[in-house]
Amino acid sequence: MCAPKQHVKPWNKLERALPLVFQTRYGDVPRCNSNGSTMRETDEFKYFAKSGVTNVIEELS
Repeated sequence: MCAPKQHVKPWNKLERALPLVFQTRYGDVPRCNSNGSTMRETDEFKYFAKSGVTNVIEELS
């Protein structure tokens, strides 16, 4: 188990990482995610491995 980072809400980082990977993989964000279309990558993949997020997207697609 990893020690928590101060002032970082990991669920927010993951919530941003998922549509970013989805958009990269499929060319657009999911239809019902209107907020994700203007999202740009910041530090989400500092906390979550891009390959792990990609695997989750592939498993659920």
